Amino acid sequence: MYDSLTFHQKYTPEAFEAQYNLRIGRPDYDVTVIPDWQARSETARAAMTCKLDIRYGEGERQKLDVYSCRDATAPTLVYIHGGYWQRGDKFLYGFLAQPFVEARMNVVVIGYDLCPAVTITRISEEMREGIAYIWRNAADLGVNRDRITVMGHSAGGHLTEMMMGTDWPTFGADLPNDLIKAGIPVSPSACSIPYARRRA
Repeated sequence: MYDSLTFHQKYTPEAFEAQYNLRIGRPDYDVTVIPDWQARSETARAAMTCKLDIRYGEGERQKLDVYSCRDATAPTLVYIHGGYWQRGDKFLYGFLAQPFVEARMNVVVIGYDLCPAVTITRISEEMREGIAYIWRNAADLGVNRDRITVMGHSAGGHLTEMMMGTDWPTFGADLPNDLIKAGIPVSPSACSIPYARRRA
């Protein structure tokens, strides 16, 4: 049986930092990677129909961007960015929406407040607020609330798993249990493994 406490006690804070902080291996990250993503996202936004910086909660970064394929009945993909729960911004990931929009999907890229200003637990709560907002306001956003898939990378992968494990009617009496139809956690961070295994 998996024991998360025993697992975590095997590592020092420095060892965890080395495993989770992928930027250590890319010293050019801030001068090459991020500017490239920013430029590609600006180009992509200019080519798509967008609704930007829609507020879904009280937190500073609790905003979302909608990239529309102009068909409100099409599937809805909600993308959650990574960044070690401490970095990243939804605005950097507009370029990821373009191929999905071209494949006739509506894409929502969702932002969230970052550690250490908030806890990881609070970030998960913000994501639930965001998903619930999308479902409740789908008509205004121009998306299909009955065909929602959630996808995220790294920390966003962890948050994707948390959304997949949410008991939505408990979170909101109006929310259906099958609110999320599918989830794609891409390289989810390891802290999600104990939770995912408990839910399995």
